[in-house]
Amino acid sequence: MSNVVIYGLNLSQQEQFEVEVVDEFNQLLGLRLCTNDLNNAFVNGKGLNRPIKLESVSYLKKGELLKLAFKLKGNEVFINNDLTPEEQKQNKLLRDHLKKARPEGYLAHIKKNFLLKKINLEEGENLPSAISGAPSTPTILETDLAGAVEDEVFSEQNKVKENAVKNLATGRTLEVEPKRTLRHNSERKKSHPQ
Repeated sequence: MSNVVIYGLNLSQQEQFEVEVVDEFNQLLGLRLCTNDLNNAFVNGKGLNRPIKLESVSYLKKGELLKLAFKLKGNEVFINNDLTPEEQKQNKLLRDHLKKARPEGYLAHIKKNFLLKKINLEEGENLPSAISGAPSTPTILETDLAGAVEDEVFSEQNKVKENAVKNLATGRTLEVEPKRTLRHNSERKKSHPQ
């Protein structure tokens, strides 16, 4: 979907507010946006300060808007993806679990519909016993063994995403194995002469 939702943009009572939205974004973001780049625009709610849903002509224009959203940091205007109600529920659940994980000492963040928890282990330590039980959210555990950070590895992105949705309902934990380094063919020949 190439839709975005804008919050905090004050509009006048015009019926043709698309021009006003385009002018405001050109001024705030330094973007060259015109009314032809928008398929449609809807205003939700009543009053002057209400969310606006923009349907972009292309996914690329949506990407440009979201890339430049950092320029709005000190402003009262926010740009977000237009999420389905199911995605909104999933994000809310992940944010709730993120709020619980941080006070417990985990370095946690949300990335692509996963809650990532980083655990620091010294040499010879075992995983905490709390992790062996299944938490009520899909998580990916990144371990820091003796200072070396192991990155998460996804060999098959689609299967991981499908499992995350299933695990959200069942409450299972996803654990990621340490990243395996692949050597180039020329390095293999040097290390293993035949």
